[in-house]
Amino acid sequence: SEVTFLSPPREPEQIVGIADFTTGQVWQQTGVSGFGSGMRLWAGVMPEDQGFRVRYFAMANAQLKADPVFPQFAQPAFSSASHYDIDALDLEFTQIFPLGHHRIDASFGVRMAELSLQSSTIGYADVGNGVSVYGMAMAANEMRGIGFTGSVGGFIHIQDLLGPKAETRLNAPGPKTPFQEWVMHWGLFYNIRGTALWSETAVSVLTDANAVVKGNASAAAFSRNQATAVGDERQITGNFDLQFGFEYEKKLEKLPTSLVMRIGFEYQRWSLGEVSATSRSQAFLSGNETEPFGGGVRALADRNDSYLDLFGIAIAVGLSY
Repeated sequence: SEVTFLSPPREPEQIVGIADFTTGQVWQQTGVSGFGSGMRLWAGVMPEDQGFRVRYFAMANAQLKADPVFPQFAQPAFSSASHYDIDALDLEFTQIFPLGHHRIDASFGVRMAELSLQSSTIGYADVGNGVSVYGMAMAANEMRGIGFTGSVGGFIHIQDLLGPKAETRLNAPGPKTPFQEWVMHWGLFYNIRGTALWSETAVSVLTDANAVVKGNASAAAFSRNQATAVGDERQITGNFDLQFGFEYEKKLEKLPTSLVMRIGFEYQRWSLGEVSATSRSQAFLSGNETEPFGGGVRALADRNDSYLDLFGIAIAVGLSY
């Protein structure tokens, strides 16, 4: 079993901006991103150097950002939220290739995957001597497909990297120092995985902008736009995974098993398909009755990026019989 903590390197392109025409002040907020947690479970059987494995990966990330945290009456306030879910199931054959002290693990099989991504930004304020403005930008992506997946990974003990002399000293009979025990059980691992999926994809965006003024002058401005794009045919999407870090292996004394632990860096890139959509809305009011007034709001939702990148750390623990 493995726990992952991953985050996209950039924020979603949902923007809401508010302007006060009487003072020239402008406020703006984009989407929000942050680390989400996931889990990866796998079990397999390998009688010799060949075997079969089942892997399941699930991840969810929910983020919320309010600015300011405690909004005051009539002051500009924003709220951004994002949420995505990823599920992937792999059924694959495995093969071990010994190469000197280096162990190479390869796999090939079938993957079924789903990805859902939603994000939104909302802003509101009273500006420009009585102009109330409100803006909203929302966007969503959906992808589900089935296809082929394959991976190549490897492991090598740290003692094998230190040279023949160090290896001879470590394997010599007699008690070991704590450092020698540490070196004998730790190693370096890596894993590279590629997947091609035959997928259904869709994207939708929505923006809304409102401006209202009451008093000596009464007026309202409103704008709403939306767009939805769905792939006419199934598209080739997929994802790329990369892991590398440290692995600990030690045989348990009273059980015919080995304890395996890992900690390392993980990077994922998911293709969201070739469909895209953009929506923009703007509303403003201004005038010069008994006293000048004026304010506006704009909203932008952009879904032109066809990839979702995730990076972070992965921590795993397991038993090998």
